[in-house]
Amino acid sequence: MTDDGRIIEENLCECGGKKYKYAGFRMELYLCYKCGKFDCMTDIKDDDFIDFLEHNPELIPHLIGSGYLIKT
Repeated sequence: MTDDGRIIEENLCECGGKKYKYAGFRMELYLCYKCGKFDCMTDIKDDDFIDFLEHNPELIPHLIGSGYLIKT
C-alpha cells in the first residue's frame, strides 16, 4: 500500500484480495484473508518452520492472536 492508501500490485493476492504483512520469528508472512493463501519468507537457513506452516495453516490465526506474528 502506498502512503496515500492505494493498494499496489505487490500487495494483491492472485485472487484479487489484499495481502496483509505480518512479522515475527525472524520472518515475514503475507496473508490473504479473502482466500487464505500466504507467502512466507525467512532469513533462517532451516525451512522446517515454513514447511510446518504450509502443512498446518490453521495455526497462523493462533500465531497472530497470540502476538507472535505482528501486523506491520
